[in-house]
Amino acid sequence: MRLIYILLFLTSLVSHAQNEKKANNSDLRNNDTMFSLEVTGNVQKNVVLVRNNMKEFVLLFGQGDKQSRLRLSSQRMREVDTEFVQRYFQVSLVLGDDKAKCDELYRLILRGDKAIVCKHQAEKVKEVEKLLSYFNGLKK
Repeated sequence: MRLIYILLFLTSLVSHAQNEKKANNSDLRNNDTMFSLEVTGNVQKNVVLVRNNMKEFVLLFGQGDKQSRLRLSSQRMREVDTEFVQRYFQVSLVLGDDKAKCDELYRLILRGDKAIVCKHQAEKVKEVEKLLSYFNGLKK
C-alpha cells in the first residue's frame, strides 16, 4: 500500500514539473542602472547598462521577450561607460538646449540625470545615432 502512495506522489511531482513555465530571469529590482538610452516609439532599440547583484556588468538591448544581453568585463564596461558619458555631455551641455517645442526622439539617462533629444535637433540626433551604432557594433 505504501508503494502505491509513493508511486502516486512521484507521478504527481513529475507531471507538475512538466507543466511549469520557464522562469522570467529579467527581474531588474536588484540591478543598479548605470545609464540608459531610450528610443521613443521603438523599445527594441533601447540600450541599458546595469550592474547586477553579483557585481557583473550587463548591457541590455531591447525590452521584454526580445531582449538580448551582453556581459561586459570591468575594462570593457569602463570603455562603454566613457563613450556614453562623453556623448551624454556633448548632447546635454555642449550642444546647448533650445526652448522650441520638442517632439521627443531620444532620452538619455545617466545615473538619474536626463537629457532629451528632439527630432528637430539635428546635431544632437547625429551624436545619439553615433552612440547607437557604437552599441550595435558591440552586439556583433
